[in-house]
Amino acid sequence: MVEWKYRKGSKSPRDWVLLIKTDGWEAFTVEDVLRLLKFMFENEDRIYPKEKGFKGRDMLLEAIKRVAKGEPIPKVLADYKLKLRKIYLSEFM
Repeated sequence: MVEWKYRKGSKSPRDWVLLIKTDGWEAFTVEDVLRLLKFMFENEDRIYPKEKGFKGRDMLLEAIKRVAKGEPIPKVLADYKLKLRKIYLSEFM
């Protein structure tokens, strides 16, 4: 079972963070990915609103498209000044 929970983020007063908890190993479905993306797109719009001159969800969509075209994730993250977190081998099994 997957549980989704929200908490306030630290980037702005309107920032939210999505926390995910499982009771074991779970296979993410396309629906899960789409729900996660919907949350992230809406959050980017709240943090970086277009009406204030920011890109909002468009910057996240650009990054997703670059990864979909085969660009390495570390390069995409670096270009957006995001930190690469350490990946453990168990995450790929």
